[in-house]
Order: sequence, then C-alpha cells, then structure tokens
Amino acid sequence: MGKRLFIAVDLSPEARLLSAAFAKELQERFPASSVRWERPEKHHITLKFLGSVPETEIPGVRQAIKNVGEITQPFEVTLQGTGIFPDVKRPRVIWLGVSDGNHELAKIVKNLASALSTLSFPEEKRAFHPHCTIGRIKHSGDARRVAEHVASSKFGPVTWTVEEIMLYESILSPNGSIYRPVDRVSLLDAI
Repeated sequence: MGKRLFIAVDLSPEARLLSAAFAKELQERFPASSVRWERPEKHHITLKFLGSVPETEIPGVRQAIKNVGEITQPFEVTLQGTGIFPDVKRPRVIWLGVSDGNHELAKIVKNLASALSTLSFPEEKRAFHPHCTIGRIKHSGDARRVAEHVASSKFGPVTWTVEEIMLYESILSPNGSIYRPVDRVSLLDAI
C-alpha cells in the first residue's frame, strides 16, 4: 500500500495569516455556500501531485527532491490576486495567485519532472499554473455567485523568500484530508 504524496512550497507565516483572513471573510460573506474551505494550515503552492507512491519508491522521490534543492537558489514569491478553476461559469476551485516567482516555480517543476523521470510518475499534461487553493466548490447551489465575487476580489500582495521544498503525505479522512510532512529540503545556500 502506498502513500498519497505531493511536493509543495509552504506559505510564509504572514502569507498564511492573510490567506486565512481572506478565506474567513469569504466564509462569513457566504455562510451557507457550497464551498468546502481548506484549513489555513493546509494552504500551500503545489509543485507536483504524485498520487499513491509505493513505500519502495519514496526514497527515490526524496532523493529527486534533494537533487532539485541542491541546484535551486532561494527566491521570492508574491501571492496576489484571486481566481477560479476552470472558470467562473463552471467553478470548482477557489485560489490565490502568484504574481512574482512564477519563473522560478516553473523551473523547479521542470527540474522535478526530470529528476522523477527515472521513477514511474507520468508526465504532467496540464500547464503549470502556480496558485494556493483556499476552497473547493462541492455543488452548484450558489457556487456561481461565490465565484463571481471571488473573481472580482483583491488579495495581497504578500511576498516571502522560498528556502525549502516540502514533501507531504495527504491522508484522507471523513472530515477531509490531513497533510503530514514527510520531508523538507533546503534550497541551495538556504541552510
């Protein structure tokens, strides 16, 4: 039996406080909405979702992340703006955007894909769009009204220095998923 794993960049404490406040404001504005809000401690920027990984492959995943960390300098990321996936007419995910640091994040994603290519992970077909998910739309109800409000909302900017890459396990439970850190890899010269 494998572990559900993903690779991510954590938000800074300040960014997490602001993302939590923004999500809380939306929850209060739409108290009976059809949105399942992510708990603030789960706010992050996903670099790669790996899915179920056999225990025997986890050391290889950890090494791949370490290899990428060794060639990546710390860099600044700015969380700013809001959006909806796939779009306002068919809302599924409410997110906060990345306005600075996109190039660096995309380079990490590319390097991870290369480092993981010797393992059994399929290549990502979708273009990388760095974001922080703060809510998931459960069913239509008032989803479009919520989505339209989110799309016209302002968030940020909040900037921080990314100094590490995280490997998380996503543990599914009846009350939603729980993220457990499996490994943290410091970026070059960030030790």
